[in-house]
Amino acid sequence: MRIQKKGRLSGRFSAWNIRHDAHLLGVSRPTIYQRMQRS
Repeated sequence: MRIQKKGRLSGRFSAWNIRHDAHLLGVSRPTIYQRMQRS
């Protein structure tokens, strides 16, 4: 599985990575969730 962070995938991957990282780290989750909901 290649991680392609280019073109249209960039947006999807960036959003997924932010959410995934927040879930794993469990740090500033509410802040990121608020941002995701706003967006």
